[in-house]
Amino acid sequence: MKKLTIIINNAKLETAQDLDDTLNLQQNYRTFTTAEALNFEFAVLFLTVIGALFIFKGIAIPIQIVIGGYID
Repeated sequence: MKKLTIIINNAKLETAQDLDDTLNLQQNYRTFTTAEALNFEFAVLFLTVIGALFIFKGIAIPIQIVIGGYID
């Protein structure tokens, strides 16, 4: 039962961190979009970088599995 509690607590911590990261991204987006002179350029650049990071994060694990399979 103690192991289960630790796992649940770790999951809660990770969820809280993900939520915190999401709120930070939203705050950064608002900060960029309220800038007058570079409003559009910064917003597009920021969203492009974040989108690329999320896409890479999603495909990184399958790529590692495939490469690992070939190496083994």
